[in-house]
Amino acid sequence: MRLNIPRFLVVFVITSIAVPAVLFGVSAVFGIDLSSSFLPFIPFLAAATFEGHRQVQTHQTMPGSGDMWSAALWMGIVGMLTNLVMAGLFFLVVPGMSEGLAGIPVNFLVIGFTITFVVAFLISRLFLWVGARSAFKALERAKKESNS
Repeated sequence: MRLNIPRFLVVFVITSIAVPAVLFGVSAVFGIDLSSSFLPFIPFLAAATFEGHRQVQTHQTMPGSGDMWSAALWMGIVGMLTNLVMAGLFFLVVPGMSEGLAGIPVNFLVIGFTITFVVAFLISRLFLWVGARSAFKALERAKKESNS
């Protein structure tokens, strides 16, 4: 399995921008706050599912377990670095937002980053498999239908 990092990044960034926009719209229109601690992981979920689906469509075979673990590790690394860059840009645009982080000890920030990375890595692996499996089942159904 070869991870297509540019495609992963496009889906990741689009989802990272769309999720807060949708939540803001729902909050403004309906007055409902849908925010939760799972929201930062939705871009990993969406991009990993899409990438798994595309891998099966491209190669017509289910990727191996080791390949998916390796790809999920790279997805976690690239996604977390992308999040850091986007957060840095956000803090440059809205400087007052970073004041809340100033009082938090660096050790806690590192621990939080590490836990977030591990969860993002595991979510990427799970949803990479989900996307690949759904595409592989669809491929098998199409082959059965064409043979009968």
